[in-house]
Order: sequence, then C-alpha cells, then structure tokens
Amino acid sequence: MARPIKKSPEQWTQEIINAAQHFFITNGYDETSISDIMNAVKGAKGTFYQFFESKELLLETLVEKWAGDYEKAIIRILDNTNTTFADKFSEIMNLIKQMSGKTLGMETFFHPSNDVMIYKLTKRMTTAITPYLEEVLKIGMEENLFSLDNSHFYASFIINGALGALSSGAEAPANSIPQTLKLLPEITANILGIDSGVLFHSKEDSR
Repeated sequence: MARPIKKSPEQWTQEIINAAQHFFITNGYDETSISDIMNAVKGAKGTFYQFFESKELLLETLVEKWAGDYEKAIIRILDNTNTTFADKFSEIMNLIKQMSGKTLGMETFFHPSNDVMIYKLTKRMTTAITPYLEEVLKIGMEENLFSLDNSHFYASFIINGALGALSSGAEAPANSIPQTLKLLPEITANILGIDSGVLFHSKEDSR
C-alpha cells in the first residue's frame, strides 16, 4: 500500500483550490465532484474535509480569492493620481474583461453548469467593485464631465448591469460575450449622459 503523500496544510489548501478552479472552469461547478479534485492532487477524499467543510465553501473561498485580487488591482488604479476619469474607468472595464476572459476562461466559464458559481461571483464582485467605481464617478464629476445625484446608485447600477450581462452568457451563445464586453463603454456613456468618445479617449485606449 502506497504511503500517503506528506504535504503541509498550506500546500494541501493551495493545491485543492488550484485544482478546484481548473475543474470548475473547464467542467463546470455542478459537474465537478470532490473526488475529481482530490484525485488531481493525489489525496484521499477525507483529506478534503480537513480543510473545507463542503464543495460550496470551497467555492466561497475561490470567489473571495478572485474578488480580493481585483480589489487590489482597483486600489492601484485609484492610487494613480496621474490618470483621469476616462483612464480609470477604462482600466476598471479592462479588469472586468480580464475577469470574464483570461482569468476565468470566457466560453468555458459561462455555461449553465456554473450557474451557482456565476451568481456568487457576480454578487461578490458587485459588492467589491461598486465603492471603487463610485470614487471614479466622483472624479468624473470633479472634472465636470457629468452630474449625478446619487453616485453610489449609478456605480451599483453600472456594475450590476455589466456583470449581469456577462453572466447571461451562461444561457447565450459564446460569441455574444465578446460583443457584450465591447458594448460596455457605450452603454455606460448612455447611462451617464455623456458622449461615448469620452470613455474611448483615455491614455489606455490611445496606446
């Protein structure tokens, strides 16, 4: 009988999280079993429960990890005092694109088997991003680009709309997701009552 593989608790935790992320994205959350995850990391099913009470709590950990990564990135965007409203907005939109594309795997992530994961991620990301987008909108008002009575409402509305449109990709053709991403700046400009050219003339877009 083979001896169990000795790993530190931190190593087990990280390997389980990495394997879960791979399987959830490629096969779907509903289609992935704990056995699939533990076979990938060469561990017994009982080992899983030493670190996570359930697959759902493992998903919560993943969602928090993703949200934390993007919060850090957005803070860096806000801390850059040499950029305008348009620059910051463009960078935040690029983060949303990255979340739905490179990081999560666009076509593989947005399918019905991931409905639970998509819902949890969308809800968490809305909570994470809204306060920062509100700060960006305030910069736009300081630059006299537009005037808003309730910047928090507009920030929440924009993020909910963006993530909600992307999450609908679970029920729509995969090629509709890139189209949704392309339309986000134009839709946002309409919401804010400004010319879409304002959002397309950032330093980021002029490179």
